[in-house]
Amino acid sequence: MKTIGSILVFVLPLFAIAQETIDVQRPTLTESNTTIQKKFIQFESGFNYSLDSEKVDFSSFARFGVTNNIEVRVFKSTSDKSFQCSGKVMIRESKDLFPGIALTMSYDPIFFFQDYRLCFTGSKGSFFYTINAAHNGAWYGIGLVGISLSDFNLFGEYQINEFTGHQVNGGVTYIIKNEVQLDVNGGASIENGTAFPYLGLGAAFRVK
Repeated sequence: MKTIGSILVFVLPLFAIAQETIDVQRPTLTESNTTIQKKFIQFESGFNYSLDSEKVDFSSFARFGVTNNIEVRVFKSTSDKSFQCSGKVMIRESKDLFPGIALTMSYDPIFFFQDYRLCFTGSKGSFFYTINAAHNGAWYGIGLVGISLSDFNLFGEYQINEFTGHQVNGGVTYIIKNEVQLDVNGGASIENGTAFPYLGLGAAFRVK
């Protein structure tokens, strides 16, 4: 019953009716410079399956647009007992390859975890990129490159952390009818030369 309840918590928000163009963070490790529009609520849910431990991690991310440049968010996953509250401020919009800039600030009131991240995003034609520079007790950086093909986006990214190691991630997103995005992703965490691969599926919806 506990597993069924967890699935319902993460799946039920996905039946909301979305409007206009959706702007989604999952399933990337990076944060773009954009925020969702004012008064919109967006739900991004999915799971990762560890090929090493054979465990499934469900996660859900809820975002609310306070203004067109500011959003507040909450994040929860079943892999641990943490509960992250965060805010994001878009400082500047991007102009072609010249990046837009945003700042995110996350806090976990249970484990007193903090994360601060500067986000840079630019694009030219079908090509786009994102770079994050961040600190959460350790410095880390993430770089992403991708290609947009109509309603499909293909991306690959790499994260390096001064303490915990590296992570490689990649995937495909697809925007379908009613402004719903589906995604498939996969990658591996690399610690002390050992890779821990995973696969993931997810979806995102928003309402006003």
